[in-house]
Amino acid sequence: MDIIITIPKKIEWSDYLKEIDAVRDGSQMMLYHLPFKPKHNLKGCRCFVCWRGHIVGWMRIVNVFYSDGFACSTTGVRWPEGWYVCRSGEWTYLQPGIPMKGFQGIRYVTGELEEKINKLI
Repeated sequence: MDIIITIPKKIEWSDYLKEIDAVRDGSQMMLYHLPFKPKHNLKGCRCFVCWRGHIVGWMRIVNVFYSDGFACSTTGVRWPEGWYVCRSGEWTYLQPGIPMKGFQGIRYVTGELEEKINKLI
């Protein structure tokens, strides 16, 4: 089942793109802290990104795991213990982006939103 995450408004797209570029070849992973253990097996699903009011694109989920915490190799930010979704590989833009208000945590892609996304892919 595909999911959507929100990137905070304070993060500039150029900075986020550096992280996307670092994982493009599959040798590294981008991690996103989850508020809970996912109900579904997300490996192989798409992880869509909402940024500043629009779903702008997606990458594949390569793993979901529990971590004791870690420091990001790109930003140096220390992330807490918890569940993480791992993304790696090619980034695919959605053009045009789909309007969506930002939120905390994750949302599953279902219903009308799934239909809108599938029309763009």
